[in-house]
Amino acid sequence: MEVTLWQIQVKKSDFKICKECGCFNWYEREECRECKSKDFREVTQKDIEKELKFWIKEGYTEEEADGVLYDV
Repeated sequence: MEVTLWQIQVKKSDFKICKECGCFNWYEREECRECKSKDFREVTQKDIEKELKFWIKEGYTEEEADGVLYDV
């Protein structure tokens, strides 16, 4: 499933962060889609802001960064 950063931000409880690689994952996943770890934590506003800053640094506008797709 693909979602935008904005969707992750407005419904943080539907996602979790892998403690190993920092990847966003859908809350129902039992292992990380990237590294297969089973160690997760909740998504925080700080995670969203960090990701947004990364994309802006890469040359995206804030609006474009909010629309970046993530495979969760």
